[in-house]
Amino acid sequence: TDSEEEFFPEEIQKLSKDVTIHGLSVIVMADWYNIEVMKKLRFYDENTRQWWMPDTGGANIPALNTLLATWGIALSDQVMEGDMEINGHTVYYASGSTLAMFPTNNSFIYSADLKDQSIEVKTGTNSIHRTVPVLGLHKTNKGGGHIVVYGDSNCIDSAHLQSDCFWLLDELIQYCTRGIVPFFVSPSLPITQPVFLPERMEGSRLHQFSKVLDPIDSHQFRSLPSCPHHIWAKSRPINASSQFVQRILDNKASDAGRGLLTLEQTPPDLDNTPLSHPWFLPGLLAVSLGLTYWLCCCRKRTRSRRSVFLSKLPVV
Repeated sequence: TDSEEEFFPEEIQKLSKDVTIHGLSVIVMADWYNIEVMKKLRFYDENTRQWWMPDTGGANIPALNTLLATWGIALSDQVMEGDMEINGHTVYYASGSTLAMFPTNNSFIYSADLKDQSIEVKTGTNSIHRTVPVLGLHKTNKGGGHIVVYGDSNCIDSAHLQSDCFWLLDELIQYCTRGIVPFFVSPSLPITQPVFLPERMEGSRLHQFSKVLDPIDSHQFRSLPSCPHHIWAKSRPINASSQFVQRILDNKASDAGRGLLTLEQTPPDLDNTPLSHPWFLPGLLAVSLGLTYWLCCCRKRTRSRRSVFLSKLPVV
């Protein structure tokens, strides 16, 4: 969704292989990218006393075009905006891109009448309404996956959500997983409108923040990072209050063949200790109850003798 990062060449090769051979399906939700609009958004920051300009648009369309070039798909530098009526739903297309290239075989396209927002930003005049392709669905070769490209991501982005299009996302997922073509799309025809493919902006500082591009040379890539490997922590007992009880548990575990812990010193034969006798705990409990009963009786007898003695004292 509105990817702003570049892609490693290995990523592009891996994705192409997975889609073509292994049947992986991909849904791309893009956004706008126009160099002239980005330059118009330049402003002077009073805090840093520097001119600030976006390093990329709402999405990195040049990088996405490189990613999708395997299937002859490309997005334009148009910035379109407006409301669309699809299947009884109103979808707001907020500053999205359009399809510049799309295959015609096993493909479907949806076009909408939208206004060119880039004209308003660059010239300040009213924009022109035109019918442009904004959604494309493509089935790759036999055994391959599906490719879906939509030019705007605001309808599924909670940061700028005005009217959601999760129902549209459900339709696209149904197409990718089950091959069910939505009824509101039409067979793809060659795109004849004159559009331009966006290029990477010269002087952009994206490479300074990118995890893909070299921080010094923007035309070079970083080394491909290795896959992370998890190092599992070793289990350790947290209750070390009784060394004697812990040794009993460890000895029982080693006898059962489980080997939970390793001790430097282990009692030679803990089964012969008093604790291992089956009547030890019941006997200990009986002795405790007997002593408690005897102490209560002694207290009662002492209190009765004291009361008799006090009754015999002369009353003044």
